Amino acid sequence: MIHARLVYRKRHGSSKMNFFSRLSFFNNFAYAIGGLKFSLNDIEHGVLRCNAKSLINPFSKEWFKVDDPRRRYVLERLEPRIHFALNCGAVSCPPISVYEASKLDKQLSLAARNFISQEVELKFLGKKIQVHANSILKWYGRDFGSDNNTMLQYLLPYFPKEVQEQFRGLYEGSDTRLDISFTFRDYNWGDNDCLLYTSPSPRDS
Repeated sequence: MIHARLVYRKRHGSSKMNFFSRLSFFNNFAYAIGGLKFSLNDIEHGVLRCNAKSLINPFSKEWFKVDDPRRRYVLERLEPRIHFALNCGAVSCPPISVYEASKLDKQLSLAARNFISQEVELKFLGKKIQVHANSILKWYGRDFGSDNNTMLQYLLPYFPKEVQEQFRGLYEGSDTRLDISFTFRDYNWGDNDCLLYTSPSPRDS
């Protein structure tokens, strides 16, 4: 995605986008892989998110249709931690990093811990928990859990141990679900610093 954004900036003189140009960018900027065309959204939602439904249209069906040859590349199991690793070049994206297949699980866990420490704030108010977080958790919340309780429980192992113990203490002896609410920061779509010092190759003009 970094490459795609750099090419977009070179072609348009700026990488600044409004909602509609951003939607077009993710839907139309594509790569040829194995003789097939994959847009940025195809890679993220079709392949990495296991043929998930569109985030924009709640009534949509699977990303790739039944007869789409790209379905054979869909991952068998959703790995929510990808959201702590994917970077499109925006300021609010997770940090850029290089991932290796042999170390992927450890690296994704590290990415999750880094994201949690920088992008998620918890406030314990009796039996209530207020969560203030990066908008990534709003957009992809269903990848982490079906509701606020299950989403926070998924994220819990990546918080510091003292926070984990405080959270578990609230559950002890309780026969009801905790009152957990989420609020989200506005997403900063401005250029990440990496884009200021990087240029695409001449052939990408």
